[in-house]
Amino acid sequence: MQQSAAAKFIDCHRVRPTRTRPGSRGTFIARLSPRNAGTLGAWDGTYLNVTYNQASVLACLSVDHTLDNDTVSLDQTLRQAICLEKIMQGLGIKELVYDPDEQIALEYPVRIRRSRFTGPSFLARMLKQQYQVCIIHHAMIQDMETPIARMTPRSMEVIGIQPGDKVKLIGEKGSKSIRCLSLDTDSELPLKTMYNYFTPPCPVDTYQALTLPWITLDLQTRLDLKIKPWQPIIAARDPLHVLAWELGGLAAAVALSALGGAVVLPKEVSTQYPWLPGGIIATGFFVVLLFILIKIRSRI
Repeated sequence: MQQSAAAKFIDCHRVRPTRTRPGSRGTFIARLSPRNAGTLGAWDGTYLNVTYNQASVLACLSVDHTLDNDTVSLDQTLRQAICLEKIMQGLGIKELVYDPDEQIALEYPVRIRRSRFTGPSFLARMLKQQYQVCIIHHAMIQDMETPIARMTPRSMEVIGIQPGDKVKLIGEKGSKSIRCLSLDTDSELPLKTMYNYFTPPCPVDTYQALTLPWITLDLQTRLDLKIKPWQPIIAARDPLHVLAWELGGLAAAVALSALGGAVVLPKEVSTQYPWLPGGIIATGFFVVLLFILIKIRSRI
């Protein structure tokens, strides 16, 4: 266990798979001992940056009182994102071990810091978001200089979005919501240009058996997120986009309610306040226009 002047971190020399995932809430979890969590100033639900060599990924902390201080348990998705074995074989307690003298299974220790990402918003938690770890690929030729993402139909189904919806991309150094379209299932990724122009953090053969989905992003989006091709990123549906569409669905109901309210006003009330029926209708249509505007802007 070590500390740096800039930030606290721990090095774990043993990696185990997670077996149970209580309270995961659609996220991917890393499990640490209470002492390690305390060293990082973290608790259940805190996000961590988990790094192995040059690859890193965000993980949600779940404190495990049965773990020792030299061990971290990682979901299979997280292990693959940082170049570790996705399926850990063997009898008894399955684990990957780093030994400076013998280098058994792990060439480097796994370094863990507390992440800058503070976690999903209250709205995202209320909507019970499902998250997907994707590997970043540069944009397709037809999408160059276009602020859109492309994901496989399967990935879009997992996080609950349709083509044209917004996806929220979450990285260590920021987050961004952009419109998402379907990735052509005939596209054989990664393209050769990925190897020619960008350095993968994992050995090349790791990507030949990659089961994590690809997501294509244009250069400006990658610059905004301070992230490069080959790196993993968390994708989820944009909760504000979801809310905007649900509000848009209320527009017709609001309009009908406003018309009905103006019609059923008692005669004596409409006589005493002749402006009231028109005011109710005008207010209803103002609210409808506001909902429509929110819905339109949610697609930009």
